[in-house]
Amino acid sequence: MRLTFGFALTADDPGAAYTAHSLLLHHRDVADEVELVVVDNSAANSDRAALLESEIGQIPHARYVRDLTPPSSYLPRNRVFAEATGDFVICCDSHVLFEAGAIRAICDYFREYPDSNDLITGPLLRCGGKVSATQQIIYNWDVVPEMD
Repeated sequence: MRLTFGFALTADDPGAAYTAHSLLLHHRDVADEVELVVVDNSAANSDRAALLESEIGQIPHARYVRDLTPPSSYLPRNRVFAEATGDFVICCDSHVLFEAGAIRAICDYFREYPDSNDLITGPLLRCGGKVSATQQIIYNWDVVPEMD
């Protein structure tokens, strides 16, 4: 089983490098099971494109894809799925960080349920651990976390 982790960016080169290196540092236990695809849909003359391509190129199983379609949010995301070679794909924003063990849990889940058509989601946490957003169903409304 191979998982493709990808993100598309239009103007967040620093966030892309930060997320890529965070994956490398905090998820080494799945490094051989995961590929990283970074689709860069920034303006064609982005002065950081070559630097970002070099940074991504140093990460094992990672690919930098320059996408020169008109800047948008959906075209580069579609390109992530088109470029993916994994059995399953995670596509997220370029500045998102995953808690240590989260990618391992996803790999384990799909190894146990290889025919699953489930869409996996989780809470979005702010600094300090407070829930910012979630798509999880909460049945007991008395225990809904506060969202400032």
